[in-house]
Parts: sequence; C-alpha cells; structure tokens
Amino acid sequence: MLNNLWLLLTDTAAGLSVQRPLWWLLLPVSLALLGWQRYSEAHQQRWQQQLSPSLLSLLLRQPEATPGTRISPRRLALLMLLCWLLVLSGPRWQGAAASAQLRPPLVISLALDGQMQPAALRWARLQLHALLDQYAGSPMALQVFAGSAHRVLPLTRDSASLRRFIEPLQPALMPVAGWRPMLALQAGEQLLQRQHSPGLQLLITAGQVPLATELAGWAATPHPAPVLIWHLNKQSDPSATPVLAAGLHYYRLQGVDTTLPGLPAQLLQWQGQGSEGQGSDGQDTALDLGYYLCWPLLGLTLLWFRRGRLLQWQ
Repeated sequence: MLNNLWLLLTDTAAGLSVQRPLWWLLLPVSLALLGWQRYSEAHQQRWQQQLSPSLLSLLLRQPEATPGTRISPRRLALLMLLCWLLVLSGPRWQGAAASAQLRPPLVISLALDGQMQPAALRWARLQLHALLDQYAGSPMALQVFAGSAHRVLPLTRDSASLRRFIEPLQPALMPVAGWRPMLALQAGEQLLQRQHSPGLQLLITAGQVPLATELAGWAATPHPAPVLIWHLNKQSDPSATPVLAAGLHYYRLQGVDTTLPGLPAQLLQWQGQGSEGQGSDGQDTALDLGYYLCWPLLGLTLLWFRRGRLLQWQ
C-alpha cells in the first residue's frame, strides 16, 4: 500500500511545473524584509531587559490568549508570501491522460505472411500487449499485411479494442500470399497525413524476409514519419544493415522486450521538437492551477485585516 502511494505521489509530482518561475526571485527579497522587521522589533524591545519582570508586567498590557492569535503575524505573513509566490508562478499539472495525448500517433503494421509461424505469432502478440501496456491512452492504429495490406483498426485511444482484435489475427486470414511491407507503410502514411501529424510507424515481422530489397525503395525517398522495424528473429539478418544506413530504424528482438526498442528514443525526439505541453493541434493541454488557486487564496488574505494582525515597521 505504501509503495502504491509513493508511486502515485511521484507520478503526480512528475506532472507539476511552473510557467512563470521568475516570481520566485522575490522570495529572498521578501525573506530579507521579514528578517529586518524581526530585527527591528527585537531592537525596540531591548529596554524591557533593563526592568524586573514584576515591574514589566505592570507596565505592559498582556495580549489576550485567543484562538485567533496563536500564529504570530510574522509567521502568517511568511506563509501567505509562499502561497502567493506559488500561485503567481503559474503552477501547471499534466496528468497521465494529458501526457498520453502528447504522444504522436502510432501506426502498427503486423506481418501475417508465411514466415509468421504460430510460435512467432504468439511472440508478436505478447510484444504487442507489452506495447499497449506502456502506450495506453495514445492514438494507435493496427494494420496487417502479406501480399496485400489491410487496416484492422483506425487511429484510436481504446487500447482494449486493440487487444481484442490482436488475438484472432493469423496468416490464414490474408487473401494474398507474399510479403510486401511497402503497401502497409504507404497505407499508414496516408492515415497519418489525414491526421495532420507525422507520427510514427511500427513494422513487426518475423523469419527470414528480404528487408533490404523490399524496403530499399521506401528508404530512398524522404518521409515525415519515422519507421521502426521490430524483427522477431533470433538469427541475425545481415541484409538489414543497408536498411539501417538508409534511415529505417531496425531492431532485432530475441524475446519479448518490454523496453520497446527504439520507441522511447523516438518519443523523446518528438517532444524535443517543441510539442511538449501541446496537443496535436498545437494548443496547450496542461492545466494552469494558478488562476484557480488565486481566488480562494485571495479570500484567505482578507482574513489578515483583522484586529491584532499587525507587523510593526519602525
């Protein structure tokens, strides 16, 4: 239970940021003023040390011990100062759902050719489930291809539907035999163009397939969407080396890899292009808490104007 609470707190803190941090430059100045006020007040009360306590109690009127004066005005001023600096700095919170909206759309193309044997197909399903676990809430589309390419699901954030459609997929469903990944990549690019977003494409295949030959034409021309290739093959494929040089990101998987090879790096590159804190339409999706916190804090500040709430500046 404590572990889950710690994870919740860390996830919440990871989504916090401020828009106007320069307001915090007033903090040392304000602390210096409060320190000077405390020094000035202590300097004015030095004469009290020259009198006996019995005589001093007759000369000074002792303040009434009411519940409203338990906190000294100086401490209350410091607390209000910290609260106002936090509000004016523009705190923002971006939760997990908002973070998922910042991720680029991902088009998944799964090969269902003759090389996708039952063992490799089970491997591909487990790998896709690992992808859905970490990419949940982000827009994803699913395609299958062999000698032809077909769309299973368009771009959707419903990862549960994607999981249901993954299980019945098998090579026997494909009407045309072969291995033509270019058709799947072209269909995926058209889908991303309609979304007005470069996005990412993920090609999952298995077995000994002519990667360099079939994808040479795709790599020869520039495309806005990077293409990741997950090759489910425990044997190294030497023909994939020219594909790497041509700009396609090739990764050979030897088992279910929960690190999602290549995908975290592409997401970091995507966020580094200025999309952090913005949705696919370029608008800010983070929640600015400063405006909402300003009004209740203003009401609490009005409580300062009460009897006994005074800081002497002599």
